Amino acid sequence: MICSDVRASEMLAFLKQIHLDLPSNDRERWIENIRGHVAANPDRSVWVGAKATVESQLVSGAYLTIYPGKLGVLTGPLDVDPSVASIGSLQREMIQTLFRTAAKSGVEMVQAVLDGETLSRGRIYSEAGMVRAAKLLQLQAWVSRLNASHYEKCNSSELHWTPFDPCQTSTWQAMLDATYEQTLDCPELNGIRKTEDTWAGYVASANDDLSEWWTLSKDGTDMGCLMLNKQTKNFWELIYMGILPAFRGRGLGRQLIDFAFERARRNGVEILGLSADERNHPALDLYREFGFHVERSMEAWFWSPNFHLQNSN
Repeated sequence: MICSDVRASEMLAFLKQIHLDLPSNDRERWIENIRGHVAANPDRSVWVGAKATVESQLVSGAYLTIYPGKLGVLTGPLDVDPSVASIGSLQREMIQTLFRTAAKSGVEMVQAVLDGETLSRGRIYSEAGMVRAAKLLQLQAWVSRLNASHYEKCNSSELHWTPFDPCQTSTWQAMLDATYEQTLDCPELNGIRKTEDTWAGYVASANDDLSEWWTLSKDGTDMGCLMLNKQTKNFWELIYMGILPAFRGRGLGRQLIDFAFERARRNGVEILGLSADERNHPALDLYREFGFHVERSMEAWFWSPNFHLQNSN
Protein backbone atom coordinates (compact mmCIF):
# COMPACT_ATOMS: atom_id res chain seq x y z
CA MET A 1 0.00 0.00 0.00
CA ILE A 2 1.41 3.36 -1.06
CA CYS A 3 0.42 6.97 -0.33
CA SER A 4 1.50 9.57 -2.89
CA ASP A 5 0.70 12.97 -4.36
CA VAL A 6 -1.66 13.39 -7.31
CA ARG A 7 0.07 15.00 -10.28
CA ALA A 8 -1.67 17.92 -11.99
CA SER A 9 -2.07 15.84 -15.15
CA GLU A 10 -3.95 13.20 -13.10
CA MET A 11 -6.41 15.58 -11.46
CA LEU A 12 -9.39 15.05 -13.76
CA ALA A 13 -9.20 11.25 -13.78
CA PHE A 14 -8.58 11.21 -10.03
CA LEU A 15 -11.66 13.35 -9.30
CA LYS A 16 -13.87 11.19 -11.50
CA GLN A 17 -12.72 8.04 -9.71
CA ILE A 18 -13.12 9.18 -6.12
CA HIS A 19 -16.47 10.89 -6.73
CA LEU A 20 -18.20 7.90 -8.26
CA ASP A 21 -20.69 7.97 -5.37
CA LEU A 22 -22.19 11.21 -6.72
CA PRO A 23 -24.95 11.24 -9.35
CA SER A 24 -23.46 11.85 -12.78
CA ASN A 25 -24.76 15.42 -13.19
CA ASP A 26 -23.67 16.44 -9.68
CA ARG A 27 -20.25 14.90 -10.22
CA GLU A 28 -19.69 16.72 -13.51
CA ARG A 29 -20.84 20.01 -12.01
CA TRP A 30 -18.56 19.59 -8.98
CA ILE A 31 -15.54 18.71 -11.09
CA GLU A 32 -16.20 21.59 -13.48
CA ASN A 33 -16.25 24.01 -10.54
CA ILE A 34 -12.85 22.75 -9.41
CA ARG A 35 -11.43 22.92 -12.93
CA GLY A 36 -12.74 26.47 -13.24
CA HIS A 37 -11.08 27.44 -9.95
CA VAL A 38 -7.75 26.01 -11.12
CA ALA A 39 -8.04 27.67 -14.55
CA ALA A 40 -8.78 31.04 -12.94
CA ASN A 41 -5.56 30.85 -10.89
CA PRO A 42 -2.87 29.71 -13.35
CA ASP A 43 -0.04 31.38 -11.45
CA ARG A 44 -0.46 29.59 -8.12
CA SER A 45 -1.25 26.19 -6.70
CA VAL A 46 -4.92 26.12 -5.71
CA TRP A 47 -5.50 22.35 -5.70
CA VAL A 48 -3.47 19.48 -4.26
CA GLY A 49 -4.44 15.83 -4.04
CA ALA A 50 -3.17 12.70 -2.32
CA LYS A 51 -3.98 9.09 -3.15
CA ALA A 52 -3.61 5.64 -1.65
CA THR A 53 -2.90 2.77 -4.04
CA VAL A 54 -2.58 -1.01 -3.74
CA GLU A 55 -0.62 -2.63 -6.56
CA SER A 56 -1.03 0.58 -8.60
CA GLN A 57 -4.82 0.53 -8.12
CA LEU A 58 -6.43 3.60 -6.54
CA VAL A 59 -8.27 2.67 -3.33
CA SER A 60 -8.78 6.06 -1.65
CA GLY A 61 -8.13 9.75 -2.17
CA ALA A 62 -8.42 13.20 -0.62
CA TYR A 63 -7.67 16.73 -1.78
CA LEU A 64 -7.41 20.35 -0.77
CA THR A 65 -8.87 23.28 -2.69
CA ILE A 66 -7.03 26.47 -1.75
CA TYR A 67 -8.83 29.81 -1.70
CA PRO A 68 -7.87 33.47 -1.14
CA GLY A 69 -7.04 34.25 2.46
CA LYS A 70 -4.62 31.29 2.76
CA LEU A 71 -7.51 28.91 3.38
CA GLY A 72 -7.61 25.28 2.32
CA VAL A 73 -10.82 23.23 2.19
CA LEU A 74 -10.40 19.50 2.68
CA THR A 75 -12.53 17.01 0.75
CA GLY A 76 -12.33 13.34 1.70
CA PRO A 77 -10.96 10.88 2.35
CA LEU A 78 -13.16 9.10 -0.18
CA ASP A 79 -12.98 5.35 -0.76
CA VAL A 80 -12.82 3.74 -4.16
CA ASP A 81 -12.42 0.29 -2.61
CA PRO A 82 -13.60 0.29 1.04
CA SER A 83 -12.76 -3.41 1.46
CA VAL A 84 -9.01 -2.76 1.66
CA ALA A 85 -7.60 -3.63 5.10
CA SER A 86 -5.78 -0.97 7.17
CA ILE A 87 -7.25 1.79 4.99
CA GLY A 88 -7.54 4.06 8.05
CA SER A 89 -3.78 4.42 8.47
CA LEU A 90 -3.42 5.17 4.76
CA GLN A 91 -6.09 7.83 4.90
CA ARG A 92 -4.47 9.46 7.91
CA GLU A 93 -1.18 9.52 6.00
CA MET A 94 -2.92 11.05 2.96
CA ILE A 95 -4.38 13.88 5.00
CA GLN A 96 -1.10 14.58 6.78
CA THR A 97 0.61 14.67 3.37
CA LEU A 98 -1.90 17.32 2.26
CA PHE A 99 -1.25 19.34 5.42
CA ARG A 100 2.50 19.37 4.78
CA THR A 101 1.96 20.48 1.20
CA ALA A 102 -0.48 23.16 2.34
CA ALA A 103 1.94 24.54 4.91
CA LYS A 104 4.68 24.78 2.28
CA SER A 105 2.23 26.73 0.09
CA GLY A 106 1.59 29.25 2.88
CA VAL A 107 -1.88 28.00 3.87
CA GLU A 108 -2.70 29.21 7.38
CA MET A 109 -5.76 27.06 7.99
CA VAL A 110 -7.39 23.96 6.56
CA GLN A 111 -11.06 23.45 7.29
CA ALA A 112 -13.56 20.67 6.68
CA VAL A 113 -17.29 20.37 7.31
CA LEU A 114 -18.92 17.04 8.08
CA ASP A 115 -22.57 16.06 8.22
CA GLY A 116 -24.73 13.00 7.73
CA GLU A 117 -22.80 9.98 6.55
CA THR A 118 -19.50 11.89 6.48
CA LEU A 119 -19.43 12.27 10.29
CA SER A 120 -17.47 9.02 10.49
CA ARG A 121 -14.46 10.84 9.03
CA GLY A 122 -14.10 12.69 12.32
CA ARG A 123 -12.02 9.87 13.79
CA ILE A 124 -9.57 10.00 10.88
CA TYR A 125 -9.41 13.80 11.07
CA SER A 126 -8.59 13.64 14.76
CA GLU A 127 -5.88 11.04 14.21
CA ALA A 128 -4.43 13.20 11.42
CA GLY A 129 -4.14 16.19 13.77
CA MET A 130 -7.33 18.12 13.06
CA VAL A 131 -9.38 19.77 15.81
CA ARG A 132 -13.17 19.73 16.03
CA ALA A 133 -14.03 23.42 16.38
CA ALA A 134 -17.79 23.34 16.77
CA LYS A 135 -21.15 21.97 15.82
CA LEU A 136 -22.57 24.46 13.33
CA LEU A 137 -26.24 25.00 12.70
CA GLN A 138 -27.30 26.12 9.25
CA LEU A 139 -30.42 28.27 9.52
CA GLN A 140 -32.86 29.78 7.03
CA ALA A 141 -35.78 32.20 7.21
CA TRP A 142 -38.45 33.23 4.73
CA VAL A 143 -38.15 36.98 4.22
CA SER A 144 -41.84 37.50 3.43
CA ARG A 145 -42.97 35.92 6.69
CA LEU A 146 -41.53 38.69 8.84
CA ASN A 147 -44.39 41.11 9.42
CA ALA A 148 -43.81 44.64 8.13
CA SER A 149 -44.62 46.02 11.59
CA HIS A 150 -41.47 44.27 12.81
CA TYR A 151 -39.37 46.54 10.60
CA GLU A 152 -41.10 49.62 11.97
CA LYS A 153 -40.66 48.39 15.53
CA CYS A 154 -36.92 47.80 15.14
CA ASN A 155 -36.12 50.77 12.91
CA SER A 156 -34.38 53.69 14.58
CA SER A 157 -33.96 57.05 12.88
CA GLU A 158 -30.90 57.72 15.04
CA LEU A 159 -28.91 54.97 13.34
CA HIS A 160 -27.05 55.44 10.09
CA TRP A 161 -26.24 52.78 7.50
CA THR A 162 -23.27 53.21 5.16
CA PRO A 163 -22.49 50.84 2.26
CA PHE A 164 -18.99 49.47 1.92
CA ASP A 165 -16.47 51.78 0.26
CA PRO A 166 -13.21 50.21 -1.04
CA CYS A 167 -11.37 53.22 0.33
CA GLN A 168 -12.42 52.09 3.82
CA THR A 169 -10.96 48.58 3.58
CA SER A 170 -8.42 49.11 6.38
CA THR A 171 -11.13 50.59 8.61
CA TRP A 172 -13.35 47.57 7.97
CA GLN A 173 -10.53 45.16 8.74
CA ALA A 174 -9.84 46.92 12.05
CA MET A 175 -13.55 46.82 12.89
CA LEU A 176 -13.76 43.10 12.09
CA ASP A 177 -10.76 42.41 14.29
CA ALA A 178 -12.41 44.26 17.18
CA THR A 179 -15.77 42.51 16.77
CA TYR A 180 -14.08 39.10 17.09
CA GLU A 181 -13.30 39.88 20.73
CA GLN A 182 -15.11 37.42 23.03
CA THR A 183 -17.04 35.95 20.11
CA LEU A 184 -19.19 32.89 20.83
CA ASP A 185 -18.98 31.64 17.24
CA CYS A 186 -16.06 29.22 16.89
CA PRO A 187 -13.77 31.08 19.33
CA GLU A 188 -11.16 28.35 18.76
CA LEU A 189 -10.41 29.92 15.37
CA ASN A 190 -9.62 33.38 16.72
CA GLY A 191 -6.09 34.55 15.97
CA ILE A 192 -5.18 31.65 13.67
CA ARG A 193 -5.30 33.73 10.49
CA LYS A 194 -4.36 37.36 10.08
CA THR A 195 -7.31 39.72 9.75
CA GLU A 196 -6.32 40.67 6.21
CA ASP A 197 -6.38 36.99 5.21
CA THR A 198 -9.80 36.45 6.79
CA TRP A 199 -10.93 39.55 4.91
CA ALA A 200 -9.61 38.17 1.62
CA GLY A 201 -11.66 35.03 2.24
CA TYR A 202 -14.82 37.04 2.87
CA VAL A 203 -14.29 39.03 -0.34
CA ALA A 204 -13.74 35.85 -2.36
CA SER A 205 -16.89 34.27 -0.93
CA ALA A 206 -18.87 37.27 -2.18
CA ASN A 207 -17.39 36.98 -5.69
CA ASP A 208 -16.16 40.56 -5.21
CA ASP A 209 -19.75 41.90 -4.98
CA LEU A 210 -19.70 43.81 -1.70
CA SER A 211 -22.71 46.01 -2.47
CA GLU A 212 -24.64 44.56 0.49
CA TRP A 213 -21.93 45.07 3.09
CA TRP A 214 -22.91 47.80 5.56
CA THR A 215 -21.59 49.75 8.52
CA LEU A 216 -23.92 50.69 11.37
CA SER A 217 -23.10 53.99 13.07
CA LYS A 218 -24.55 56.69 15.28
CA ASP A 219 -23.40 60.31 15.46
CA GLY A 220 -20.45 59.47 13.22
CA THR A 221 -19.22 56.57 15.37
CA ASP A 222 -19.09 53.08 13.89
CA MET A 223 -20.78 50.49 16.09
CA GLY A 224 -21.03 47.35 13.96
CA CYS A 225 -21.15 45.81 10.53
CA LEU A 226 -23.31 43.54 8.39
CA MET A 227 -22.14 41.40 5.47
CA LEU A 228 -24.69 39.89 3.07
CA ASN A 229 -23.66 37.72 0.12
CA LYS A 230 -25.89 37.34 -2.94
CA GLN A 231 -25.76 33.60 -3.51
CA THR A 232 -28.66 33.51 -6.00
CA LYS A 233 -31.51 35.79 -7.04
CA ASN A 234 -33.74 34.33 -4.34
CA PHE A 235 -31.21 33.37 -1.66
CA TRP A 236 -28.83 35.62 0.28
CA GLU A 237 -26.46 34.54 3.02
CA LEU A 238 -25.68 36.58 6.11
CA ILE A 239 -22.01 35.64 6.30
CA TYR A 240 -21.09 37.94 9.17
CA MET A 241 -22.45 40.52 11.55
CA GLY A 242 -20.51 42.00 14.42
CA ILE A 243 -20.82 44.64 17.10
CA LEU A 244 -17.89 46.50 18.66
CA PRO A 245 -17.45 45.56 22.34
CA ALA A 246 -18.25 49.08 23.62
CA PHE A 247 -21.71 48.97 22.03
CA ARG A 248 -22.87 45.49 22.98
CA GLY A 249 -25.96 44.98 25.10
CA ARG A 250 -27.92 47.78 23.38
CA GLY A 251 -30.06 45.68 21.07
CA LEU A 252 -27.94 46.42 18.01
CA GLY A 253 -27.90 42.76 16.95
CA ARG A 254 -31.63 43.05 16.40
CA GLN A 255 -31.08 46.18 14.32
CA LEU A 256 -28.51 44.40 12.15
CA ILE A 257 -30.76 41.44 11.42
CA ASP A 258 -33.76 43.66 10.85
CA PHE A 259 -31.78 45.66 8.29
CA ALA A 260 -30.69 42.42 6.59
CA PHE A 261 -34.34 41.44 6.16
CA GLU A 262 -35.21 44.89 4.89
CA ARG A 263 -32.45 44.79 2.26
CA ALA A 264 -33.51 41.31 1.18
CA ARG A 265 -37.17 42.32 1.00
CA ARG A 266 -36.37 45.38 -1.16
CA ASN A 267 -34.40 43.20 -3.57
CA GLY A 268 -37.06 40.51 -3.92
CA VAL A 269 -35.03 37.87 -2.07
CA GLU A 270 -37.10 34.99 -0.71
CA ILE A 271 -34.75 33.33 1.78
CA LEU A 272 -31.98 34.47 4.13
CA GLY A 273 -29.49 31.91 5.39
CA LEU A 274 -26.70 31.88 7.96
CA SER A 275 -24.57 29.52 10.06
CA ALA A 276 -24.05 29.70 13.82
CA ASP A 277 -22.19 27.84 16.53
CA GLU A 278 -24.68 25.80 18.58
CA ARG A 279 -23.02 27.22 21.74
CA ASN A 280 -23.96 30.78 20.79
CA HIS A 281 -27.29 30.73 22.61
CA PRO A 282 -27.89 34.53 22.64
CA ALA A 283 -27.51 34.71 18.86
CA LEU A 284 -29.65 31.64 18.25
CA ASP A 285 -32.44 33.05 20.43
CA LEU A 286 -32.33 36.24 18.39
CA TYR A 287 -32.35 34.39 15.07
CA ARG A 288 -35.40 32.39 16.13
CA GLU A 289 -37.18 35.64 16.98
CA PHE A 290 -36.81 36.57 13.31
CA GLY A 291 -38.16 33.24 12.10
CA PHE A 292 -34.92 31.39 11.41
CA HIS A 293 -35.15 27.62 11.68
CA VAL A 294 -32.45 24.94 11.57
CA GLU A 295 -32.06 23.28 8.18
CA ARG A 296 -29.20 20.99 9.11
CA SER A 297 -26.31 20.60 11.54
CA MET A 298 -22.63 20.14 10.70
CA GLU A 299 -19.31 19.58 12.41
CA ALA A 300 -16.55 22.09 11.69
CA TRP A 301 -12.98 20.77 11.83
CA PHE A 302 -9.72 22.62 11.25
CA TRP A 303 -5.98 22.25 11.11
CA SER A 304 -3.42 25.02 11.22
CA PRO A 305 0.37 25.03 11.56
CA ASN A 306 -0.01 28.20 13.64
CA PHE A 307 -2.46 26.57 16.07
CA HIS A 308 -0.32 23.49 16.60
CA LEU A 309 2.82 25.60 17.03
CA GLN A 310 1.09 27.76 19.68
CA ASN A 311 -0.20 24.74 21.58
CA SER A 312 3.13 22.93 21.56
CA ASN A 313 4.89 25.76 23.41
